[in-house]
Amino acid sequence: MIDTARFVQKTVEIELNSSNDNPLIVVSRREAFHNANFHGQYMANAMDQLAIVVINLCNLSDRRNDRLLDPDHNGSLPAFLCKENPGMRLGLMGGQFAATSLVAEMRSMATPVSVQTLTSTGDFQDHVSMGLIAARRARDLLKNAYYVVGFELLCAAQAADQRNVADLSPVTRVVYDIVRERIPYLDHDEPLTDHIEVAADLFASGALLKALPETSPAYNW
Repeated sequence: MIDTARFVQKTVEIELNSSNDNPLIVVSRREAFHNANFHGQYMANAMDQLAIVVINLCNLSDRRNDRLLDPDHNGSLPAFLCKENPGMRLGLMGGQFAATSLVAEMRSMATPVSVQTLTSTGDFQDHVSMGLIAARRARDLLKNAYYVVGFELLCAAQAADQRNVADLSPVTRVVYDIVRERIPYLDHDEPLTDHIEVAADLFASGALLKALPETSPAYNW
């Protein structure tokens, strides 16, 4: 997934710096040139690949969430990470409903857009990339992904508190501390919406990058 994401990044950078757009804007000369040499197929293909990467990332996150919440697979952690008053509370069950629903919706959006060409304009537009649709869909998928992995972050912090925070690695401990500065340990049932929103924003804003060593390849990516 990382290799594919890097390929998408390279493709986007090449296209942004290429001369096949319409119009071409020369800022220094305050001029615009309409050359009609554009075609968005590269971008459309890249956005489809990015969509697949994001969906697979959420598939993996969803499975990790299930491992954390299912008492038959979570290594003796409480069911749904509900340690206090088990059986009387939902724990993080409600958040899993939201996360799995998002993943299911995202998977339904996996059909490639870049192959959906339809001829128009009296056959003048004989092959259309649908790149705008592909890019818009990739943007929406990424926004949903923040909520899925945000819920995983919520589960992981809850599990760390119930297992032993002292066992976390140095990097993971920094992530845990960032989460706990904003989201409390949940020893009672309450709506999870605000907490998931906060966790999603930690990914969207890049705040969690503070946990990465500066020598990490992902630090400046």
